[in-house]
Amino acid sequence: EALGNTISHRDYCAKGLSIEIYIFDDRMEILNPGKLLSRISLKKLIRLEGVHESRNPHIARVLRECRYIRELGEGMRRMFEQMNQNELVAPEITSPNWSFIVTFLNRPIWTEQQQRWLDHFRDLPVAREEKTVIVLGIDGRLIAPQEVFQQLNLNDTEQYRQIIDNLLQKNILFNHLNKTEITKITSSIPPTDR
Repeated sequence: EALGNTISHRDYCAKGLSIEIYIFDDRMEILNPGKLLSRISLKKLIRLEGVHESRNPHIARVLRECRYIRELGEGMRRMFEQMNQNELVAPEITSPNWSFIVTFLNRPIWTEQQQRWLDHFRDLPVAREEKTVIVLGIDGRLIAPQEVFQQLNLNDTEQYRQIIDNLLQKNILFNHLNKTEITKITSSIPPTDR
């Protein structure tokens, strides 16, 4: 995905410069000649807003038709998703000195403490989203539904229920409070903070 993006967005007017790929033990860096185009900012790319401005529309079209890239404006989002699905930290993107650099770090998203906690569940089939919920409950800590929504960036209640039901069925997650206790706690919270 990164290579397809690099080829389609390279500034081919920059003479004497080429796409550079550096592979280290702890990371891979792809340097692309050419600064970001006017409508695109690093902030928008990091927020995965799907912004797109084509520097080389003909090259982009050929790459898309040959299925080297998919939808225009989706490449950065897919790179972030792939890193996340493989439980690696998000790519770092920078744009120094008329260039654009994507750095893929070979570093897990989990801290050592979180990984030790997850190791307790390694024999169970646990999805990436479920691991995030498990980490919220590290050392038996109580988890509020709002925390799950925030950590997983969920808007869909059905998706939340599916994740929680899966964890309940696997006996990883337990309801600690009964409905009366939950009602008592939530009634003391202002509606805007629930």
